[in-house]
Amino acid sequence: MDSALRFSIFAALKKYKNTARKKGFTLVELIVVLVILAVLAAILVPALLGYIDKSRQARYILEARECVNATTTVIVEQYASGSLSADTADAFPDPDTEQAILTLADVDGSIISLELSDSSLTVYELYYKASDGTIVSYKADREPRYLVGDEAPGGISSESSSLQQVIKGVTGTYWKEVVASLKKDNPNYTFPPIGDAITEAYKNHFGTRANNILSQGLTWKPVSVNGGGYCMIASSATKNPNLTDASALAGTSAYSANAYIIYDGQDYYVHVNGQQDNSIPDSAYVKDNNLDLEAVRNDNQWIKLTV
Repeated sequence: MDSALRFSIFAALKKYKNTARKKGFTLVELIVVLVILAVLAAILVPALLGYIDKSRQARYILEARECVNATTTVIVEQYASGSLSADTADAFPDPDTEQAILTLADVDGSIISLELSDSSLTVYELYYKASDGTIVSYKADREPRYLVGDEAPGGISSESSSLQQVIKGVTGTYWKEVVASLKKDNPNYTFPPIGDAITEAYKNHFGTRANNILSQGLTWKPVSVNGGGYCMIASSATKNPNLTDASALAGTSAYSANAYIIYDGQDYYVHVNGQQDNSIPDSAYVKDNNLDLEAVRNDNQWIKLTV
């Protein structure tokens, strides 16, 4: 074979190799690879997210457990010093004690409700709110004792638990006495706003008609209930926001508390003017002491709000 023919064959083979090297993947091969990647993602991503969620829940349960342990320590200390007894357990914890518990527990969240056992002065129930808003509940007579969820068991929302915490420790029958008890340990105390959940529910029920009322900045205020205890009424925050006196809520008449919403410890009731299929919100003057909740529940102008 002469040199010219050998050179021609060598050149043809080299050109073939270069062409084959540059060919790359076909469209079918690329599709197969993408399908394999999608299947792997569908399997691995949920498992990874589930692991992250379980890890987060375990951390929040640990934080709630630290709060329970810290509360037990504080109970022992206060009982030993004589500042806590069965007679004063209903007022436990006050704001300073609650802060001491959180500091001892070394957590970033907050305690939204805490109840002691009447007989043993131990922690019976505690609701802990983590830094991202996740609620962890503890109950001594339940298994499992710790549960994680956006809403506390039994239909008690974190907001409702917070209202019950406001009521705890309040004394007095008339509004002036209630205000005095709230300002006793904190002269600068201000009432809490109605919160996002109630605001959203109010908007959903009344639509744009709710805007004018909500713009007043409604806040919760405790009012004594006929037969004992307290309920919460939502009234304007723009009136007497600093609680310098009782004139904003209580006047000289028997019906001097202007309420837009009433919370009875379980349900929320909003006042309507009775026109256009209960779609127009307004307020009503109710007694500023010994409020009759049964009359509120039976009044067709006080309707239950879906929250």
